[in-house]
Amino acid sequence: MNIIFPIAVLFLNTSPAHIAASTENEIDDSQITLYLVKQRWHTGLVIETSRVDTTLWHDIKDFQHSRHIDVGWGDAAFYQYPDFDVELAIKALFFPTPSALRIEGFNFPVREYLEMCDVALELKVSEEGFRKICKFIQNTYHHDEDENFEILSSRFAGNIKFYRANGKYHIFNTCNTWMAECLAEGGIKIHKQIVLAEQLFREAEDIGRVVYVRE
Repeated sequence: MNIIFPIAVLFLNTSPAHIAASTENEIDDSQITLYLVKQRWHTGLVIETSRVDTTLWHDIKDFQHSRHIDVGWGDAAFYQYPDFDVELAIKALFFPTPSALRIEGFNFPVREYLEMCDVALELKVSEEGFRKICKFIQNTYHHDEDENFEILSSRFAGNIKFYRANGKYHIFNTCNTWMAECLAEGGIKIHKQIVLAEQLFREAEDIGRVVYVRE
């Protein structure tokens, strides 16, 4: 346990220390804006809901009332636990476990939401790239034989929902791996084999713009 606990913290850590708010990469304003964010153990992608093509991501219907959503993927048990649990963290990393898709909707200004995060980076994708990202997220939902999704739990009057998802979570397929695959699907040049938050944000920092870092 003395060795395993630091390993679990390393893989689930959400505050890449190298990130600085002074990044000045060029951004193409003709493209669609996304935000890659970190909140404690959560890696998320903030999306403007009105830009989503619901024929590609039709299960977003639960959040069409929200101006923005924050979507991420992770171990089903650990993700839904309200705090850090060592046993759940170790199980999530060292055993293939069921996964969940987490979506949070909000209607206040996006800048206010970013300032609730540990770190936030602005990314840009083309229209076609964004469509591919939406399709990737849609394919993450687990559906039954009648093509219905399953809500595992919800919080804050339904503003946060966890859905049963496809894929098994483990030490080589983490929330950061899922996010890297999602971004790569949209044409963003990032390695798909990423497992650590620091790896993900180091690469994203090179292609996007840091817009917020918690001091």
